[in-house]
Amino acid sequence: MMACPDAKFEQTFNKALDDVRYYSISKKGHEYFLDMKNSQKLTVMVLRKHNMDFLNGTWNVIEISGKKYNNPDMEMVIDIQEQRLHGNTGCNIVNGALTIDPDKSNSIQFMDLASTRMMCPEENMKAETAMLVALESVEYAQKGKNNTVIMSDKDNQPILILKKVEVER
Repeated sequence: MMACPDAKFEQTFNKALDDVRYYSISKKGHEYFLDMKNSQKLTVMVLRKHNMDFLNGTWNVIEISGKKYNNPDMEMVIDIQEQRLHGNTGCNIVNGALTIDPDKSNSIQFMDLASTRMMCPEENMKAETAMLVALESVEYAQKGKNNTVIMSDKDNQPILILKKVEVER
């Protein structure tokens, strides 16, 4: 038996598990919830499974902080399983890591971003800077309409809108 600073939660957790006799599973948006119930069918614990797999794939950047972009070279590939980001700012290659906070719904953060350093036309450089700053500010992602994703900052303000790149068959 180990001494842990949050042992009170462990005891509460184990007690709740001991009381479980029934369960139900529900889906809200892209997340799954497991409601564990006691013999009176009262909920004693709810577990949430985040599911950010909808972000997997290749995305075009179509809007940054309210400004629309129409540059097919501004794209990123998000791999949730590998927790990686790879993309193009419209000028330079960008790579980085991503993390998902399991305690926050719709959570995603990009970190350890690195890019190549080629010079490009000033307009492309401004777009690149805006994209990199936006990526570093992302805290949440949610599905939008028409195969889009809306990425928001800590205040839940949209800062990036991405459109899924359709694979030709």
